[in-house]
Amino acid sequence: MPNDVIQLEILGSAAGEPTANILHYERGTGSSSVMDMLVDFVDAWQAANEPAWMACCAADWQLLGYKAHRVNNGGSPTHAKPVASTFGTSSGNVVQASAGGLINAFYTNAGKTRAGKIFMPAAADQDILDNSVQTGYRANLNTLIGQLNTTVTGTGNSYGFVIWSRKFNLPLVPFFVEVSAKVGVQRRRLLPVF
Repeated sequence: MPNDVIQLEILGSAAGEPTANILHYERGTGSSSVMDMLVDFVDAWQAANEPAWMACCAADWQLLGYKAHRVNNGGSPTHAKPVASTFGTSSGNVVQASAGGLINAFYTNAGKTRAGKIFMPAAADQDILDNSVQTGYRANLNTLIGQLNTTVTGTGNSYGFVIWSRKFNLPLVPFFVEVSAKVGVQRRRLLPVF
């Protein structure tokens, strides 16, 4: 049986509008039950990566919580963890044009190089100027990339960042992750459901 792959949803609210970011992690080691694994993963991810994530978010973006479930090996129930009163740590208000940083995660599958994209929906107004990512925001995004590329270690489990291919039902390990030179624009928002 292949390693478990977990889908993590980071749910928030930008200027009163719901947002959701989806990341995938593959469990490398561990033998806990599925629900124990999900609880362990969310707690470990929050402890290791939440500060770097929040540094990329404007002060009026609120983290609402996390949802996680297994996407392979028969799936799983969803573990939801609400978070109270947690706001971004970048000064300023959320950019109103749905613009934000864009992270590209390059991977190879079937001899072709492709890029998974992570849009950061909560850039502060001073972080995106003249259609370009400003230096301080770029540094925060690079710190976040460093955290994403670091194995998340829980209680007896370890998890590595991957791009999940629904087409091939495969976790694909990125060989290079970078901040895009382009500003990302999100065309739709996802509603969180706890």
